[in-house]
Amino acid sequence: FNLGQTTVWLALFLGILVGIMWIVEGIVALSTLGDAASKGWSIAFAILSIIAGLVLLFSPIWGAVVLWWLIGISLIVLGLVNIIRAFTFKGAI
Repeated sequence: FNLGQTTVWLALFLGILVGIMWIVEGIVALSTLGDAASKGWSIAFAILSIIAGLVLLFSPIWGAVVLWWLIGISLIVLGLVNIIRAFTFKGAI
């Protein structure tokens, strides 16, 4: 019934969910360190993933806003690249 409250709740929920997923992904990267081809990159990825997840858990609204901006920017860039590709494509007809 309240669009503003629903938006805040959804942003909060998605921020917390992505934060938990990044923490789990970092823990999984650390637990599979023995099988990794590059241990340094795996450790760096795991630490960054855990830190990003914790930041997102402590400020989920801010994190959700940043994620939405990144998604929007990437969609605009991908759309422009596709338009350029469409005009420069030389197909065999």
